[in-house]
Amino acid sequence: MHVFTFLEPSFCSHYSRIESNNICVYLSTQFSKTSERHLKKVEYQLSRIEELGEQYNLQLKLREGVRAMAYAFSISQGKEKEHALANVKAGFKECTEAMCTLEAQLEPFLGSFSIQMKGSCVIYIL
Repeated sequence: MHVFTFLEPSFCSHYSRIESNNICVYLSTQFSKTSERHLKKVEYQLSRIEELGEQYNLQLKLREGVRAMAYAFSISQGKEKEHALANVKAGFKECTEAMCTLEAQLEPFLGSFSIQMKGSCVIYIL
C-alpha cells in the first residue's frame, strides 16, 4: 500500500479525466505544502539543537578551564589562595548551573525511551 492510493484511477473513475487530474494536482500540491512546512519545522529544530550543543560545549570547556585553575591554585602557596579558590569554586558552580539549564532546554527535543524488564521493573530514560 502506498501513500497516494486515493489518486489511482479507480478512485477517480466517476470523474472526467480533467477533473480527476485537477483533483490529483490539488492533492499533490497540498501534500507538497504540508511536507515543506514540516521540513521547515524540522530544520528549525535542528538549528536550535545545534545552537544548544555549541553553547553546552562552550560551557563544558569553560568548566574544564575553571577546574584546571582550581588545581593550580590548590597546589600554590600564598595569602590569596583561599580567596582565589572560593572564586574558582563559584565559577565552577556557575558553569555547572548554565550546563543544567542548557540540558533542560535540550530535553524536549530528545523524547523518551522506556524498557520493561521481566518482572515489574520499568526503566525510563528521558
